[in-house]
Amino acid sequence: MHTDLWEYRVIPGSLAEFELLYGSRGGWVELFRTSPGYLGSELWQDPVDTTRFITIDRWESARARDDWIVSHQVEYEQLDRQGEALTVWERELGHFEVEQLAGSQSIGGLRSLADSVLDVIGMTPMIRLARLWDQPRGEILAKLDYLNPGGSKKDRIALRIIEEAEESGALRAGQAVVELTSGNTGTGLAIVCAVKGYPFIAVMSRGNSEERAQMMEALGAEVVLVDQADGSTPGHVSGEDLARVESAARRIAIERSAFRADQFRLSGNANAHEQGTAAELWAQTGGGIDVFCEFVGTGGTFVGVSRHLKARNPDIRCYVVEPRGAAALAGRPITNPNHRIQGGGYAMTALQGWDSELIDGYLEIPDSVAVETARRLARIEGIFAGFSSGACVAAAERLLATEHAGARIAVVLSDTGLKYLSTDLWQDR
Repeated sequence: MHTDLWEYRVIPGSLAEFELLYGSRGGWVELFRTSPGYLGSELWQDPVDTTRFITIDRWESARARDDWIVSHQVEYEQLDRQGEALTVWERELGHFEVEQLAGSQSIGGLRSLADSVLDVIGMTPMIRLARLWDQPRGEILAKLDYLNPGGSKKDRIALRIIEEAEESGALRAGQAVVELTSGNTGTGLAIVCAVKGYPFIAVMSRGNSEERAQMMEALGAEVVLVDQADGSTPGHVSGEDLARVESAARRIAIERSAFRADQFRLSGNANAHEQGTAAELWAQTGGGIDVFCEFVGTGGTFVGVSRHLKARNPDIRCYVVEPRGAAALAGRPITNPNHRIQGGGYAMTALQGWDSELIDGYLEIPDSVAVETARRLARIEGIFAGFSSGACVAAAERLLATEHAGARIAVVLSDTGLKYLSTDLWQDR
């Protein structure tokens, strides 16, 4: 079997009903007929009201609303024995118009030629972790978001925040963009701003790895480093350190009349994961997810993915992962503010858009376990990822030792280990 994920935009004003056919030299195969709504693993979603999903079991005709998006997963037998990719055709049914979104086409597992690096953000692969345990008690399904162009899942939110600001008029042509970052969102914004022509200022704590600052500078960003708070440990960013960075980012935004790409407050963060990451997770697994767990920084991935998955299947359980000793969201005392897991665990409880009703439980992962699991991922699975990826996989492993034994647990591996070469993630192994 082979799996493709396609994405289309129905042109406003056209009839949204259509028939999609796959074909090869071996002949035509009728795949499905559909209209706005989802059927099986085909999903139609209104991006304005992202909770709106319509199930259909018959032919319908409907006028397309502005910006209706359809993405669907296709599993099919490879009919062409010569190894050539199957091709997709659309056949007109009455009045029909549809355009394929740039960068979304997957043919034989490969994307079509893209117009810019922005078109290849997202659509990351997903694999089954099958080698970490001799006798696995279930399945851990890992989405490799560190394979985004900037090396992290934050490319998704960077693109969405900038596009939403352009659409609303909050960001003007040539205006400077500023944001605080631990390095991943900053790298994503540096990429997006480079392509779109906006000057970008990244504001970052000196406690973050130096590779991140170097990468952003190479991408044309101006990097402003903020000294850590007294008593902070180099390489470990605390909530107090982050507050200092926030203060500097606010000041710079005012001084330079810049657009603040605020990942902690703007809805583009969760939207990118709800409409992108989660839709891909669902399609790549055919909806076969029992549990989702996520290490929380801004909260955008957890909220966006959990909201989408629970809308599709309310029985999916969603767990928050935090560092041991810095589990503020779980309401526990902060005893380890200088934990080693970069990119989250900031002991912040007032996260914009946070929805506690999505949470089915909390897990605390010790620094040493997160580090060792990240190293095992590299050594055994060939996956070179960062601290938080180790924490997520360790959390999934623990869940399989509970009532979730035998479950399929999905995790997002957030960033590449290349961003931590100078840190104790790799230096003292």
